[in-house]
Amino acid sequence: MNADYLELDLQMTKDGHLIVMHDETVDRTTNGTGWVKDLTLAEIKQLDAGTWFNEANPDRQNANYIGQRVLTLDEVLRYFGKRENYYIETKKNQTFIRKWKKNYWPP
Repeated sequence: MNADYLELDLQMTKDGHLIVMHDETVDRTTNGTGWVKDLTLAEIKQLDAGTWFNEANPDRQNANYIGQRVLTLDEVLRYFGKRENYYIETKKNQTFIRKWKKNYWPP
């Protein structure tokens, strides 16, 4: 990947999983509705998180985007591992930090 950093926005699901999503709701970037904090990971994994891009950007459509799923932080870290630098943003409180330290720190 040709990037200095991979920027990730995190939200926490109802059942405590960290997912990569900028918005606090799934409304804008999936075919679902509702607050991330009110949905379980299983519910979020059922959503189509790619089709919206094709609809919003007809000049940059890609059939591979259809049916894409929301990724967890675990999935992103497993895929990219230490090959990338990460800029991880949370707009939440200490709950995220505790979860991060428990599962990912020290690296």
